[in-house]
Amino acid sequence: MITMCRIASILFVVTFLVSCSQQPTPAFQSTSYALVGGTMVDSRGALDEEPGLLWILDNRIHYVGAVDGIELPDSVLQVDVSGKWVLPGLMDLHIHPPARSDQGSVMKTLLAFGITTVRVAASTVESGTALKEQSHSGAFVGPHVVTAGRLIDGPNSVHATAAEVISREEIRQEIAAQAEQGVDYIKLYTGLEKELVEEAVDISHDLGLKVLGHLGQTSWYDASSSGIDAITHSGFIGPIWELVPSELHPEFQTSHPGTSINELRLWLSYLNESDSGLDSLAINMLQHDVEVNPTLVLTWAMIYGSEPDSIERFEPHFAPPDQSRRWIGRPHPFSRAIGPYSTAFADSLYEAFAYIIAGLHNRGVRITTGTDLILPWMTPGVALHEEMVLLADAGLSNSDVLAAATINGAESIGLRSVGQLRDGWKADLIIIDANPLVDVSNLRQVEMVIKDGVAYYHDELLLNE
Repeated sequence: MITMCRIASILFVVTFLVSCSQQPTPAFQSTSYALVGGTMVDSRGALDEEPGLLWILDNRIHYVGAVDGIELPDSVLQVDVSGKWVLPGLMDLHIHPPARSDQGSVMKTLLAFGITTVRVAASTVESGTALKEQSHSGAFVGPHVVTAGRLIDGPNSVHATAAEVISREEIRQEIAAQAEQGVDYIKLYTGLEKELVEEAVDISHDLGLKVLGHLGQTSWYDASSSGIDAITHSGFIGPIWELVPSELHPEFQTSHPGTSINELRLWLSYLNESDSGLDSLAINMLQHDVEVNPTLVLTWAMIYGSEPDSIERFEPHFAPPDQSRRWIGRPHPFSRAIGPYSTAFADSLYEAFAYIIAGLHNRGVRITTGTDLILPWMTPGVALHEEMVLLADAGLSNSDVLAAATINGAESIGLRSVGQLRDGWKADLIIIDANPLVDVSNLRQVEMVIKDGVAYYHDELLLNE
């Protein structure tokens, strides 16, 4: 007679085997191998005009340089990557945890597109820290994870899971509780006044945490002055009201500025006169080393999403099926809040938002890449590659876009030894089929991804997805 314990054991084994069968197989088992004959590229450009060699030992880059610059031991597996480009892994520094049933699939898809590190920009504390722990433990094959907890907002937040605070004491208590639960970031939201943002930054830094802001009532300038580490989103929730004359600030200073046609038309009429405001904002952000994670791809979707066919740019079949079914054949849900407008107005509006990001970049502000996965249309992996194309279209050079997606992100989130190809640095890499310094869209041609020294073929990661 089979006991209940025996039945439970059988079910566990079956579940374990099914789970294992869905795990992608590494490209090779060796922990010591060399990528031979490819072009080694990072944000500094091609490291050598001649075919190069990159030797991975365990999970580190043991050597990167010329093929004839080192004699490999016979035990080292040599992998021919002639005609390929070898680069650091990419970063999506604005995601939210997918539904539990989709996590393994989404994280594996992100990795397939070359994304080796993600930042959870807000979640319930439990889901963000759980995703981080699962990534660290190897429960799924996917990117490294750093995480914020639930966002902190003022009263009447639009987010049901937000911590709503009205006093310094309340914000101190919330930040202390999140720190205790293991977050890396504190996420501040649109309804917080300047004084509470300042308090949050001070307390977070005392506890060794970084602060990310999606701001509305507090300006980017004031948040930067407070010492905030990063600000997310351009577009509708960006430095809109602070780039118009001061007498107009009360009209724009709301929790969600710039979300009506009349506001946006008024704002556009002043944009050409706003360079002095952009100058002072950039100087302040530089002085305080503030990262900007613009999510231009979400701005594009909101502006052009009134046309349902625009979803095709994001290849919705890469999203979880229950999401893609809701997206296909419908306008982007956020575009409806703005109201109807002409194509010419849409173009002017998008170009203005891109102009701000390019202007900050040209003045030296650190730009990083992110998508706001898994908001509508933000398809895993695809959206990040679209973000990089949009940054290039806005005027960033191809090497600057590559920096935004690699070393800028690593420096912003405090990851050491990631984001460039250097001896002793972590082996988080991608191998692609075309030169990204000629066209950033070539970054899409991922053939192999290496995370922590373990190599996977792109197609193997997407198998059964």
